[in-house]
Amino acid sequence: MTTSEHASSWRELLDIDKLHRDPEKALELAKMVNDLGGYSRVAKVNTGLTYVKDSDEKIEVYAKLFGYTVFEVSGDQKIFEKCYLSMKKEILNIP
Repeated sequence: MTTSEHASSWRELLDIDKLHRDPEKALELAKMVNDLGGYSRVAKVNTGLTYVKDSDEKIEVYAKLFGYTVFEVSGDQKIFEKCYLSMKKEILNIP
């Protein structure tokens, strides 16, 4: 799942590792990490909020760059809470 914030700021996230001044190398690393995670689609969650300018276009650019398909779902904050709790349980190995 991607959020408007992630679609808007993923380029800055690639710049966190200052050891890689080469943007192509950083992008290659990001693609490898996403591939290892099994990512292939971007879920665009339509919450009715429009607080990020051009979020649809940014999501499309992100998806195209990584070779993902985009699908849209309607939802609210509960979707994000459920995803967070699911990830937390998996990371902490909670049954």
